[in-house]
Amino acid sequence: MPRPLRILVVTVAHPPLDARIHNRQIRSLLERGHEVTYLAPFTAFGAQPPAGVRGVDVPRSAGRHRLGPVLAAGRIARRLARHHDVVIGHDPELLPVLHAVARRGRTSRHAPAVVWDVHEDVPAQMEMTTWVPGPVKRPATALATAVEGFTERRLHLTLAEHAYAGRFRGEHPVVPNSPRVPAELPAAVAAAAGEPHRLVYVGALTTARGIEEMLELVRRLPDDVRLELIGNAAPALDARLRAIDDPRLDYRGFVPNEQALQRLPGALAGLVLLHRHDNYLQSQPSKALEYLAHGVPFITTPNPASAELARSSGAGVVVGHGDVDALLTAVLALRDDPARRQAMREAGHTAALAHHDWNRQGREFAEVVEAWAAQR
Repeated sequence: MPRPLRILVVTVAHPPLDARIHNRQIRSLLERGHEVTYLAPFTAFGAQPPAGVRGVDVPRSAGRHRLGPVLAAGRIARRLARHHDVVIGHDPELLPVLHAVARRGRTSRHAPAVVWDVHEDVPAQMEMTTWVPGPVKRPATALATAVEGFTERRLHLTLAEHAYAGRFRGEHPVVPNSPRVPAELPAAVAAAAGEPHRLVYVGALTTARGIEEMLELVRRLPDDVRLELIGNAAPALDARLRAIDDPRLDYRGFVPNEQALQRLPGALAGLVLLHRHDNYLQSQPSKALEYLAHGVPFITTPNPASAELARSSGAGVVVGHGDVDALLTAVLALRDDPARRQAMREAGHTAALAHHDWNRQGREFAEVVEAWAAQR
């Protein structure tokens, strides 16, 4: 076991209890005996620093309000970096901060290893971003591509998807968004007599992730099926969802990932209704992996990565983009065929345990970070 490292983790855009940052990466680093300081927007999300972590509150970056939070986080990160062995940043807007930390490290006796954890296809994401004006999207996309190339030559990179590798010249470790898979298939707790079947969705709630299709589905569901929505929504959407008075919709808002996952076992199916955007085409949706890990079949749109996971796991059903008729048909077919559901539950858990288990991949992530720290 290597000596304990002091690791600084920084985000201004993600919820502090983000599944990738907190539940996976930070927990894996703590399990290896390392010390973690966590700069995150705790107050903005009404969150407390996780146990065993030194939390430092920073403003939240969102929409067009990004410069102030980045400057504030940058001042703190540059001050703290000199006392840490590794700095890991999780947002594209933090790249100037990470470069500044790396540049200062090259001129001082203490140079932390600086890592950018690539969560998204940033150039493709520019095309989807609503707060970037239309005429600016193309040059912003070109700029994002150039910045990524510049960053690759100066910082360490970890990638959330194998598909992201094509954007970069060199080879970089892939750190997938895999869940911690229970060793045994979780029991499918049967609904009490008279209780409806549960569909579930866990994740951010946006148009591009299929919220409109899910709400249309709710309007068509029979009384013995309900949809449970668990996730963060923008204020306007949050207010709209809370105003819906329909027993077939159970909107819970943001719930910490560990608690949200406890709601999965026993669900009829999980939904993954990503639209056809470049940012989603080759990305393996983490929510689908979470469904598999907890023995829940999933229904997905035909984006290539999602459709391939449905095929390879034997636990998914593919429906067309925006095709709520097909979505309802898939839901009712699963409701009416418990033997098929059970077979899909078992196949999905087996696939997750074999290929998508963070209990193994988390150790590999920590070993990569330790190796970069040793190279300083």
